[in-house]
Amino acid sequence: MGSHNYEYVDIREAIKEALPKSAAISAVEYEGPEIA
Repeated sequence: MGSHNYEYVDIREAIKEALPKSAAISAVEYEGPEIA
């Protein structure tokens, strides 16, 4: 039951840490105006 829980949190944390680094890159690459 908790197997997927820790994985989900790990992915979210990884994205949060990579957000400030790939924030501009992701916005330009994915063209996501909703994110910005």
